[in-house]
Amino acid sequence: MFELSSQAYGRGGGGEVMRIQIRAASLALSKAQRATLDARLTFALARYGESIERVVVWLSRLDEPSGFVRCQITATARTGVLGVEHVDRDVVAAVEHAVSRLARSIGRSIEKATWSG
Repeated sequence: MFELSSQAYGRGGGGEVMRIQIRAASLALSKAQRATLDARLTFALARYGESIERVVVWLSRLDEPSGFVRCQITATARTGVLGVEHVDRDVVAAVEHAVSRLARSIGRSIEKATWSG
Protein backbone atom coordinates (compact mmCIF):
# COMPACT_ATOMS: atom_id res chain seq x y z
CA MET A 1 0.00 0.00 0.00
CA PHE A 2 1.25 3.46 -0.77
CA GLU A 3 0.30 6.79 0.73
CA LEU A 4 0.80 10.32 -0.53
CA SER A 5 0.16 13.30 1.73
CA SER A 6 0.08 16.94 0.77
CA GLN A 7 -1.20 20.25 2.05
CA ALA A 8 -3.18 22.84 0.15
CA TYR A 9 -3.92 26.31 1.40
CA GLY A 10 -7.34 27.90 1.35
CA ARG A 11 -7.93 30.91 -0.82
CA GLY A 12 -8.12 33.22 2.20
CA GLY A 13 -4.34 33.05 2.59
CA GLY A 14 -4.80 33.05 6.35
CA GLY A 15 -2.86 29.84 6.79
CA GLU A 16 -5.82 27.45 6.70
CA VAL A 17 -4.50 24.10 5.59
CA MET A 18 -6.43 21.32 3.85
CA ARG A 19 -4.60 18.01 4.29
CA ILE A 20 -4.93 15.55 1.40
CA GLN A 21 -4.02 11.87 1.72
CA ILE A 22 -4.10 9.45 -1.20
CA ARG A 23 -3.99 5.78 -0.24
CA ALA A 24 -3.78 2.98 -2.79
CA ALA A 25 -4.15 -0.70 -2.00
CA SER A 26 -3.53 -3.41 -4.59
CA LEU A 27 -2.87 -0.68 -7.12
CA ALA A 28 0.43 0.68 -8.46
CA LEU A 29 0.46 4.36 -9.36
CA SER A 30 3.20 6.11 -11.27
CA LYS A 31 4.70 9.37 -10.03
CA ALA A 32 2.91 11.17 -12.86
CA GLN A 33 -0.44 9.68 -11.85
CA ARG A 34 0.13 10.63 -8.19
CA ALA A 35 1.01 14.20 -9.19
CA THR A 36 -2.05 14.42 -11.47
CA LEU A 37 -4.37 13.14 -8.74
CA ASP A 38 -2.95 15.51 -6.14
CA ALA A 39 -3.23 18.49 -8.51
CA ARG A 40 -6.80 17.59 -9.48
CA LEU A 41 -7.88 17.24 -5.85
CA THR A 42 -6.20 20.49 -4.84
CA PHE A 43 -7.68 22.41 -7.77
CA ALA A 44 -11.23 21.07 -7.38
CA LEU A 45 -11.39 21.66 -3.62
CA ALA A 46 -9.29 24.85 -3.31
CA ARG A 47 -12.28 27.19 -3.08
CA TYR A 48 -13.48 25.28 -0.01
CA GLY A 49 -9.99 25.09 1.51
CA GLU A 50 -10.86 27.02 4.65
CA SER A 51 -13.90 24.78 5.22
CA ILE A 52 -12.10 21.46 4.77
CA GLU A 53 -9.68 20.04 7.32
CA ARG A 54 -8.84 16.72 5.75
CA VAL A 55 -9.44 14.74 2.56
CA VAL A 56 -8.69 11.02 2.38
CA VAL A 57 -8.75 9.20 -0.97
CA TRP A 58 -8.84 5.40 -1.03
CA LEU A 59 -8.04 3.72 -4.34
CA SER A 60 -8.47 -0.01 -4.81
CA ARG A 61 -8.79 -2.45 -7.68
CA LEU A 62 -12.16 -4.22 -7.65
CA ASP A 63 -11.48 -7.34 -9.65
CA GLU A 64 -8.35 -8.28 -11.51
CA PRO A 65 -10.09 -9.50 -14.69
CA SER A 66 -12.43 -6.51 -14.95
CA GLY A 67 -9.77 -3.89 -14.30
CA PHE A 68 -12.15 -1.49 -12.55
CA VAL A 69 -10.82 0.91 -9.92
CA ARG A 70 -12.86 2.16 -6.96
CA CYS A 71 -12.21 5.65 -5.66
CA GLN A 72 -13.65 6.50 -2.25
CA ILE A 73 -13.15 10.04 -0.95
CA THR A 74 -13.98 11.23 2.55
CA ALA A 75 -13.74 14.91 3.49
CA THR A 76 -13.87 16.27 7.01
CA ALA A 77 -15.38 19.74 6.70
CA ARG A 78 -16.70 22.25 9.20
CA THR A 79 -20.21 21.16 8.22
CA GLY A 80 -19.52 17.47 8.89
CA VAL A 81 -18.05 14.42 7.21
CA LEU A 82 -18.91 13.91 3.55
CA GLY A 83 -18.13 10.90 1.40
CA VAL A 84 -18.42 9.90 -2.25
CA GLU A 85 -17.47 6.91 -4.35
CA HIS A 86 -16.95 6.27 -8.05
CA VAL A 87 -15.91 3.21 -10.06
CA ASP A 88 -14.19 3.44 -13.44
CA ARG A 89 -11.67 1.57 -15.57
CA ASP A 90 -9.21 4.47 -15.38
CA VAL A 91 -7.87 5.60 -12.00
CA VAL A 92 -7.66 9.27 -13.01
CA ALA A 93 -11.22 9.23 -14.37
CA ALA A 94 -12.47 7.59 -11.16
CA VAL A 95 -10.85 10.32 -9.04
CA GLU A 96 -12.04 13.12 -11.35
CA HIS A 97 -15.67 11.99 -11.15
CA ALA A 98 -15.53 11.40 -7.40
CA VAL A 99 -13.86 14.73 -6.62
CA SER A 100 -16.37 16.59 -8.81
CA ARG A 101 -19.22 15.02 -6.85
CA LEU A 102 -17.47 15.79 -3.57
CA ALA A 103 -16.99 19.45 -4.50
CA ARG A 104 -20.71 19.78 -5.31
CA SER A 105 -21.63 18.05 -2.04
CA ILE A 106 -19.37 20.34 -0.01
CA GLY A 107 -20.84 23.40 -1.75
CA ARG A 108 -24.39 22.25 -0.97
CA SER A 109 -23.45 21.45 2.61
CA ILE A 110 -21.93 24.90 3.17
CA GLU A 111 -24.89 26.61 1.49
CA LYS A 112 -27.35 24.66 3.61
CA ALA A 113 -25.44 25.52 6.81
CA THR A 114 -25.34 29.19 5.80
CA TRP A 115 -29.09 29.36 5.12
CA SER A 116 -30.13 27.49 8.23
CA GLY A 117 -28.37 29.86 10.56
